[in-house]
Amino acid sequence: MLDLTVYKDRSVMITGGSNGIGAHIAQRLLSAGAQVIIVDLSAPENELPDNAWFYHCDLSSEQAISALFELPACRSGIDYLINTARGPRGVEPLAESSDSFEAGLGVSLKAPLLLSQHFIHQAGDSLTGQHRAIINISSVCAQWVAKESASYHIAKAGIESLTRYLAVFAGAKGIRVNAVAPGFIVADVYQQRFMADDNESYRQKAFQAHPVNRVGTEQDVADAVLFLASPAAKFITGQTLTVDGGLNLKDGWHQVESFEVKPV
Repeated sequence: MLDLTVYKDRSVMITGGSNGIGAHIAQRLLSAGAQVIIVDLSAPENELPDNAWFYHCDLSSEQAISALFELPACRSGIDYLINTARGPRGVEPLAESSDSFEAGLGVSLKAPLLLSQHFIHQAGDSLTGQHRAIINISSVCAQWVAKESASYHIAKAGIESLTRYLAVFAGAKGIRVNAVAPGFIVADVYQQRFMADDNESYRQKAFQAHPVNRVGTEQDVADAVLFLASPAAKFITGQTLTVDGGLNLKDGWHQVESFEVKPV
């Protein structure tokens, strides 16, 4: 089991931390005694403890991102930056507008770059940040094609390239940079529908498509993020860790025969 006590009294900024994977990460870190700065458009549903702060921020705005690092909770320095925020959803294939494309890349790719630049510059020129890290959320869509928008696919491919780029230039300051690429993840808000009796056929096909015979959860992704950010991964940088239960190991024709993708 990962030792989360390493995060005690450390400062962590999580974009998109009000829900989904970001919220899972935030809760685990708060329980471990970390000081967590949640950056999102919407506030967390539950009341935050004393060691957490929420800042409303439009991550498509360069000015708003710059202002974040002038806030009291950020000014003294941040140990970990975790980029989980993503752009707008619901764009059909081949139907993306220019505005949607720019919004998707703005939040999912440009914002992590700008946030990382501030984070790295704030670390100074010495090797004092030996346990500092940036973790980006990618997706298997960086390599595969799904029914997400074009901007989502391009942003995720870009975030993996950005991860490698930043790892090279941040390493001299003791900052590691890695990414996590989730696969078939059933979010908590969809668990009840996924496990419903009338979804048995789809669910079994989904299980069988994975060598581990189950689908992923947001907690699985959070576990991978916290491992890569921790000193346990102190010699890992510039890498993308795929968290998909082995889904990508099976031959594509086998998948077509055994798994018909339908919306839940």
